[in-house]
Amino acid sequence: MKIRITLCAIIFAALAITPREALASPSVGDREHYTFRIAGKVIGTQSAQLISVGASSQTWMFALNLKVPMGGNTKTLTQTGTLVVANDGTPISLATKVALDSQVQDETLTFGKGKVDIALKPSISSIPPSLPTSGPSYLVINNIITSIAIILRANRPPLDKPTSLQMFSANILQPGVLTLTPSGHATIKSRGQMVACHIFDASPIQERFWVSDTTGDLVMDASPTQKLEITYD
Repeated sequence: MKIRITLCAIIFAALAITPREALASPSVGDREHYTFRIAGKVIGTQSAQLISVGASSQTWMFALNLKVPMGGNTKTLTQTGTLVVANDGTPISLATKVALDSQVQDETLTFGKGKVDIALKPSISSIPPSLPTSGPSYLVINNIITSIAIILRANRPPLDKPTSLQMFSANILQPGVLTLTPSGHATIKSRGQMVACHIFDASPIQERFWVSDTTGDLVMDASPTQKLEITYD
C-alpha cells in the first residue's frame, strides 16, 4: 500500500470495524510524525497536525516528503494537503497536491451521501467526476499514515477475530477486500517509551500494524516484502 508511485493513488474504504471503548478526544495542536525506512535506511517522513475541532468534525493538515529509490535512481515524492473528517472518522473532504519530481497532481475530494465527487488537475480521462460509496465510508490516502491512524482510533478492530474491510479503489476503479487478522501482542519502543501494542496482519497487501493498547495510535506499520518500516515518533 505504501511507496506506490501513482499520483492518483487514493483509496476509499468502506470499513466494517466494531467500535470498542472511547479514546481520549482529539485536541487542536495534536501532532503526528512518522519516519519511513527501507532496509533500515531513512527515506523520509510524514507529519500531520490537527488544526481545528468542531462540534462534529476535525481538520488535519499533513505533509509527506520521501526520497524513493527507483531503478538505481532516487525520486522525490511529496504530498501536502488538508483532510476534514467527522468525529467518527468518516471523511468530509480532502484537498491535496502530489508531486513526483516534476509531475504534479492536484486532487479535491468531497464526500456526500453515497458518493464522492472528484476534481483532478490535470484531469485523468479514465476517472469520472463522481464515484459511488457504500455504508460508512472511511478514507485511506496512499503513504499518508495519518489517514490510517484516524480510522484505527475511530473504530478499533476486534482482538479475537479477523475483520474484513470492504474497499473501493479510486485509482483502479475496482472494489476490494482488506482483512485485518489479530496476530499477537508486543511491547515496542515509540517516542522514547515502551508501548504495549496489539498486532494485526493486513492482507492481501502483506502489511502488519502495531496499534497501541491504550491510545489506539498506529505505532508502527511494516511491509516485509518491501523491507519497509514506518514508525510513529
